[in-house]
Amino acid sequence: MKNIIYILIILTFFSSCTEQNKEKKSESTPEIKVSDMESVQLDTSKISNDILLNWSNYYKSLDSSFSLGNFSLERTDTLNFIRGNVFGIFDEEFDPIYTDFIVFSPNQKRYIDFDSYQWTIDKDNIPIFSPDQEINLIDLNKQTITRIGFNGPLQWVENAFWENDSTIVLLKNSSEGELIISKIDILNRYQKIFKYQGTLHVNSKYSELRLSSKGLKIE
Repeated sequence: MKNIIYILIILTFFSSCTEQNKEKKSESTPEIKVSDMESVQLDTSKISNDILLNWSNYYKSLDSSFSLGNFSLERTDTLNFIRGNVFGIFDEEFDPIYTDFIVFSPNQKRYIDFDSYQWTIDKDNIPIFSPDQEINLIDLNKQTITRIGFNGPLQWVENAFWENDSTIVLLKNSSEGELIISKIDILNRYQKIFKYQGTLHVNSKYSELRLSSKGLKIE
């Protein structure tokens, strides 16, 4: 009888520990609920943005079959934000050449900078590029610079905009010609990655056109 009691006590103890561990894990690592995720297809019906429209029209001019409806959800990733390696507009070292490339949030309290880490200009106003690209979120009230993304030479952000004050949309291309749309939730620190389904056999000059439209010389 005593052995049975001891066994019951031990089982109760381990069960309690397991529940406590589950609670701690739940508190420390918030889960991304399925209900928070967009459907399999990219929903553009709620997005009214000139940058997205311009980007879409550009690729449609190169390939008439291009459609934003062909972007499907590939995965959802959690993000680790770290300190960025660029200057903010509140820093004395900030180069005003990047001012026209800043992408402000609707409330003007934050902005995205995906240019100043990747390129600078020479004496002839011609960009000199780095193979890497940082995507930085700058908070004007807190005067903080946070790196929310990083690309090597095989992938790059072509443009970006804000869906709302807490959601950033990155329009990407790659050396393989794979188009990607990433939606970043800066409050919950996760991104939804939508990949274009199909192959676009085009030679994109979108990034070069974006820079030249703002006065830079592209060779």
